[in-house]
Amino acid sequence: MRTGTKAIDIQDLKASVDLVGLIESYGIELKKVGAQYECRCPFHDDETASLKVTPEKNLWNCFGCDAGGSAIDFIMRMENVGVAEAKAKLIERMPGVQRASVLEKKAEAAGPPLASTPELESLVKDILAHAHRRLMRADCPGIAYLKNRYLAEPQMLKDFGVGFIDGTLRDLLPQDPAIIDPLKALGWLNERGNPTFYNCVVVPVWKADGSLGEVFARGINDARRLYLKGPHGGVFNGKAFNVFDEVIVCESIFDAMSLYSVGIHNVVATFGAKGWIADHERLLLDGKARTLIFAFDQDKAGAEGVSAIVEKLKQLQVSWASDLTLHRLKIPESSGAKDLNEFLAYLRKDGLLEPTLRDVFAGLLNAAPQIGKPSPKTPTTTIRLKERKDDEFTFVNGVVSYRLRGLLENGSTSLKLVISASNSHGSHTDKLDLYTAKNRHNFAFHAAQRLGLSNIKIEDDLSKLIPQLEVIVQETQAPQTKEVAVVPELTAAQKAAAHSLLTASDLLEQIARDLSAFGYVGETRNKQLAYLIATSRRLKKPLSGIVRSESGAGKSYLMECVAELMPPEDVFYFSRLTSQSLYYMGRDTLQHKLLIVDERNGSEDSEYPIRTLQTRRKLSLAVPIKNPKTGQIETQEVEILGPIAYMESTTSTQINPENENRSFEIYLDESPEQTARVFTAQKQAHAQGEAARAVKRKKIVERHHALQRSLSLVSIQIPFVDALEFPKMWTRGRRDIDRLLSLVEASAYLHQQQRKRISDDTIAASVDDYAIAYALSKNCLRHAWADLPRSAEALLEKIRAHVSKEAKKQSVQTSEVMFRRRDIRAATRLPDHIIKRGMRILEDLEYVHARRGRNGGTHTYRLSSLPPAVDVLTGLTTPEQLRSKMEAATQTGTL
Repeated sequence: MRTGTKAIDIQDLKASVDLVGLIESYGIELKKVGAQYECRCPFHDDETASLKVTPEKNLWNCFGCDAGGSAIDFIMRMENVGVAEAKAKLIERMPGVQRASVLEKKAEAAGPPLASTPELESLVKDILAHAHRRLMRADCPGIAYLKNRYLAEPQMLKDFGVGFIDGTLRDLLPQDPAIIDPLKALGWLNERGNPTFYNCVVVPVWKADGSLGEVFARGINDARRLYLKGPHGGVFNGKAFNVFDEVIVCESIFDAMSLYSVGIHNVVATFGAKGWIADHERLLLDGKARTLIFAFDQDKAGAEGVSAIVEKLKQLQVSWASDLTLHRLKIPESSGAKDLNEFLAYLRKDGLLEPTLRDVFAGLLNAAPQIGKPSPKTPTTTIRLKERKDDEFTFVNGVVSYRLRGLLENGSTSLKLVISASNSHGSHTDKLDLYTAKNRHNFAFHAAQRLGLSNIKIEDDLSKLIPQLEVIVQETQAPQTKEVAVVPELTAAQKAAAHSLLTASDLLEQIARDLSAFGYVGETRNKQLAYLIATSRRLKKPLSGIVRSESGAGKSYLMECVAELMPPEDVFYFSRLTSQSLYYMGRDTLQHKLLIVDERNGSEDSEYPIRTLQTRRKLSLAVPIKNPKTGQIETQEVEILGPIAYMESTTSTQINPENENRSFEIYLDESPEQTARVFTAQKQAHAQGEAARAVKRKKIVERHHALQRSLSLVSIQIPFVDALEFPKMWTRGRRDIDRLLSLVEASAYLHQQQRKRISDDTIAASVDDYAIAYALSKNCLRHAWADLPRSAEALLEKIRAHVSKEAKKQSVQTSEVMFRRRDIRAATRLPDHIIKRGMRILEDLEYVHARRGRNGGTHTYRLSSLPPAVDVLTGLTTPEQLRSKMEAATQTGTL
């Protein structure tokens, strides 16, 4: 508290401050909604307005990250200070808080200089140089953050002296109060003497005279956007006003860096939507730029910010003011990006490299409409097929015509065409695959230049063409039978290797080891189950599996490895299926084959035909076809025969029950231990060398292809089926148990050379097959019959472990321990979205009880006092029980 001020009660302080004004003074835009205000939370990456302010209570709360409290809590989080310093800062603002625009004017009038002595200037430059060296270390978390945002181009980081503040800054600073106090006054250090920008990427902004005008800091683990104390000064890359006739003005420094990183250097940045300051205007007046393109965020604040700058520029008292041309850049809505950095990430994820990126941005800049000049209205049109001549299709959309050749030469995984786009201004022709985003970007850019149009329109037309062309490829082409693959005859050595493997007592263990040699380590039961599902394709009732996990856990790789061990003539592996794809595969093409869809998302339209093949084992489609003799339209039936073995993967927590109860759900191991095994395997693979790995992999593949081709088509009998008992309380068990018995048959089929033959074409399953099926499926059945999804069940286990530990520490019952989501995050290190999703399920099913925070405060939870859980597999015969029954039957002669 300042000397001479009257002592203020903390509660009075919290109640008297203007909380809305306080938050807005940090440059955060609040929107009034009813009796509350809302905004995007600055403490986490908030896509929606999660932070709510209740003026009546003078409280704020974020429903996204659980942050909340009073004005003091807000200052503590924003400025990374303690209670005492936050209170002092709040007292300085008493009796109320003025809006950001008023504060900026006051600061401009009375703000201290950023570096008032040569010694301090030198120290500040040392700090920035130290921060830059720290950033450029390969293990720096700051460089990893920038790479994730595609802002790590080395030359750019060097040009602007971008750095990273970590704990090593303290070692650089002297302990002399004469130095420390000015650093606190400038905002480099907080009141405790700790770096204000700790764990932040920092970007210095220089004035025209070479002195430091500002430092922008961005937290790498939160959404902090910080500056030094006092007024903003300088202009990021301000020299652009003196070098270029046309300058792009970005709303943020990161947006400007996004353009600079791809080679567009005529770019400057403001300090936010309302951050156009006198230094910008001064450089504009003294420079040569006469065209400004505003690349502000595509939101209300961005639009208002541009309008405010335009009004200021209209007041310029210079002779050339009327020649100043102003434009507003528009980001394609289809990208979902709100700013240039998000748009850069969108393009980078599509695999575009720097020259193409520069062309895409150049196209956007060329298409930026002039402010104050009405844009020519483009009639709302749809792209449609105008004409077809054999394999040549002409589509039109408004004034643009697209002529396509080579369409019908495509299969289901490509759209390679020769496309000619033309209008009254010109034409452009190129050969490309429409499924490749990079190709679409390139074509759109060059066509737009020739046709005098926006590349956004061209690219939008190409995207709209894709679904229409897919339908033409599927429905225009007559159903074709897949060319029969020539199955190579097995050599004597291959037959011997297959026989050795098929007669091995540890056959399934060898399969798991072979998949480990591929690099898919751990997950022994999942690998064995997936292999049996693939092998079951030859049976009358093949199996299906859904591989489930979070992104990056290895779902696709498991399916790829298993598919590679199957003979290629028996496998169909698709990245995506449309609703009609399977109907045009040919009558016998899919029969007794393994069908794999890499990711359920994007192939939802194919769910029904897949389910039909799984259950009815054939597809039927009535198709209207013109009779070439009569010219009349006649209905013909297209029939696709099954059965199929089927596998797919998904990250979704919700699956259509009709799909779920037809498949084994294979949950992957997401534990740290499994991650460690993966790391070890990756290191070993690189140490071994690619050539050696390829040789080893080839031998494994050849051995399993020989094994699969050596399997005879036999029927399976289960002689002990009457001795099995199943739980009767779940209706879906009718399908689950049938699937369990089919897994027994799959095991017997794989082990056919080790099983008793009843006749030449029939073998008997053994108790060992039931033991294998039970071991591989029991977790699948347990998850299927439990009331909790697997992800929620795993979360509950971790919560119980945390609560038990806390209960012992506090000497209380587990039901008395209260906890928050942040406690579970800290204890489990799980992502917040998984915890939030799981907590809703646990609360709905009353595994936890929630206590709602008042006035938008934090929620707390406690575990419910539930009776011990009953094993859902109770009632299902175990392998041990089956062996006992069979031994007793043998002794009594009743077998």
